[in-house]
Amino acid sequence: MSLPERYVQNYPELGDKPGRTIFAVTAKSDLTALLKLARTGRGKGVDGPSRYEQFVEKRREIEELLPSGVTLRDLKKADRLSSNIELAKFIRDRMTEKVFGHCGRLPESILVRYGQIVNSLISDVVQKMFREDEWQIDHMNEVKSCNDPAKLLLLSMDRRYDERIRFEAKRKLILIDLIAKIDTYIEEKKDGLDRLNDLMNERLFVRNGHMGKHSDMYLLSQHEDVSMRCIEVECLPSPPDQIPDGHKLTPIAVRQFTREDGSAANIVVEQRTKSPISRVLKMLRRDTKDMSLLDRDLNGLQVICQSQEDINEFQSALQRAAKAEGLEFREVYGRQKGNVGSAALELTKVNYIIGGVNYEFQIFTQRQFINYMNLRGGSWKEYEVARFFDHRLDEALFPQSIYPAINRSEAKETAMEYARSS
Repeated sequence: MSLPERYVQNYPELGDKPGRTIFAVTAKSDLTALLKLARTGRGKGVDGPSRYEQFVEKRREIEELLPSGVTLRDLKKADRLSSNIELAKFIRDRMTEKVFGHCGRLPESILVRYGQIVNSLISDVVQKMFREDEWQIDHMNEVKSCNDPAKLLLLSMDRRYDERIRFEAKRKLILIDLIAKIDTYIEEKKDGLDRLNDLMNERLFVRNGHMGKHSDMYLLSQHEDVSMRCIEVECLPSPPDQIPDGHKLTPIAVRQFTREDGSAANIVVEQRTKSPISRVLKMLRRDTKDMSLLDRDLNGLQVICQSQEDINEFQSALQRAAKAEGLEFREVYGRQKGNVGSAALELTKVNYIIGGVNYEFQIFTQRQFINYMNLRGGSWKEYEVARFFDHRLDEALFPQSIYPAINRSEAKETAMEYARSS
């Protein structure tokens, strides 16, 4: 069963043959066939066209499984190796040098970390999106415990194993490679938020004795019964003894900044940094390997102000702070945005270039933030579920041909209900 057209692409880690799906199970060759193909090359010395065609097909299948930079010419050298262990070492060295950008063997601790991120990604997706199917689709022990790309490559081609295990080995190998690329890209750009935090501590926030000092406060919100739309919200210095029916309590960490007239205003500023799992899902969802797509997420902040007037005050105060430090400050774009097609859910989303770095701000009033978290049909948690299924990531990560027991419409509805109740 093939995936939607958006998932059929040139995927370098699986070779340069278009028309294949990212996670499609194409491996029919075991290790013996791999070594035999390495010996025969293009089929020289093979008698009969049908036999030749078989080897050509196996060649294509193995090319699709080889990571970027590893060629069949490399594998022909493996013909001189005497054991599977040596073959695994050979492939591992080629992969770490050409794919992961390391000379020699990649440190085992890094491979373990990448493998654990993949394990967490699959477990997290299963628990959020397939709660009732968890026992049927959680990854197999043979794959879960293996973090060595070379072993995963060989496992994906070993037909002694069940088709599901071979698929999951291939899926894990692809995801490890994607995580490695993301990790390398982020390492080069990780200081953007540090510089912005320094700027806001020095020039924007009221210190109240020490930089970084904040107050614990609580948003007590009243909601409509069905839509969960926020009717009224009040900011309290301490939690109430009892939460009234139809209300919710949301804790926040409050700082203060100075308005233009010299008065202080409460504000919440949190880094909106995606987890490694969220970054991988975003790259798969957008069907791209362009790492610059992550820039906004790396330098993103979520801001909560008391009112729209304070939002305007905050934007002006941020500009004054940048100019006081002699930093470039300009707006790239700014707009009001509805979420999940909901015109009722609003926020201010704006990008600023500050000191040469592009920062994305999601700015809410207190009421907008409460709606963002709770509004039926428009909350962030529901949006996460909707886009996972609407972009067909369920089929990409858990294809029907491998996991036939999944009822996807029921899984989506169950995930939506859980998102609304959590």
